[in-house]
Amino acid sequence: MVGYAPVVKAEQLLDLERVVGPMSDSSSDSDTESTRWYQRMLRPALAISAVGAMMLLAGGGMRYMRGDLRATQEKTGMYKDDWTAPKESDISGFDPRSINSINQLTGGKGHAPAFSTNPLAPPEDLLDGNRCADDEELLGKLCYKKCSLLTDGKAPIRLSAFSCGKSRGFADFFAAKVGTLVPCGGYDVSGDEAGNGCPHKAGTCLVNEEFSLGKCYKRCEDLTVGQYPHRTSADTCCKTKNFLECIDPSNSHFSFGFNVGGGKGDESKSHSPNTKYTELGH
Repeated sequence: MVGYAPVVKAEQLLDLERVVGPMSDSSSDSDTESTRWYQRMLRPALAISAVGAMMLLAGGGMRYMRGDLRATQEKTGMYKDDWTAPKESDISGFDPRSINSINQLTGGKGHAPAFSTNPLAPPEDLLDGNRCADDEELLGKLCYKKCSLLTDGKAPIRLSAFSCGKSRGFADFFAAKVGTLVPCGGYDVSGDEAGNGCPHKAGTCLVNEEFSLGKCYKRCEDLTVGQYPHRTSADTCCKTKNFLECIDPSNSHFSFGFNVGGGKGDESKSHSPNTKYTELGH
C-alpha cells in the first residue's frame, strides 16, 4: 500500500497574515496594550505551532508508509532490506554462466548437438559433419586423432598419416611436424575413445566395446570381470599390454566367447565401426 499525505504549498503554511493577522508592528491609536502583546508574543507562537503540526502530520504519514511496507514484508517475505534478485540457477536448475554461448556448444554452426537414442552409443555430435569420433578427423578413409589435440593447437591441420602442419600451404607442408614414421604410432593413431591404437574406418564402437585390428569387440575387462582387461586378438585377453608378456599362458586367456560385440542383433558379433553413431545423413 502507498501512504497519502496532502500537498501543501509553503506559502500556505507560512501565510501568517491569514492566521494571526497583519505582521506589521505598527499599531493604530485604537490598539490597546493587550492587542500589541498578542501580536508580538502569541502570533509567533501560533505560527510555530502551525508549522510544527504540519511537520508532525508529514512525519506521521512517513511512519505510516514505513509501517505499512514493513507489514507487507513480514506477511509476504518479499522486498527485504537485503533483497537481491534470485540467481537463474535457482530457478532453472543450471547456471547459464557455465555456458558462454550456443557457439561454444556447436562449434559455431548454430545448432544444438544431436545424439543417438541408443543407450550404448557414445555421446557424439551427429550434426558436426565429422564421420569419426569427436576427437578424431577423417583423412582418406581412415579416422585419426585430431592434429589439434596431438600438437596442442600448434599444427592443427593433418597433412598425412604421420604429419601435421599450421596450414596446407607450400611452406607449411615442408615445415610440418612429424611424430614418427612407425605405423600406429606418433601422429598415426586413433582417438582416445578408440584406445589410441591404429587408425580405423569411419564410425565408432559402442561404449562397452573396444577396437582391435579395426573391429569392435566387447571389452575384455567386462568379459573377464577385470582379470584380463587387455585384448590382444579376437579370441584372447591378457593381463598386461605387453605383447611379449602375453605369450606366457599365465598372463593370457583364450576363448572363442571373446569374439563378440557389445550390442544386439548384428552388433552382438564383432563388427566394423558404425557411422550411425558419429553422423546423421552419412
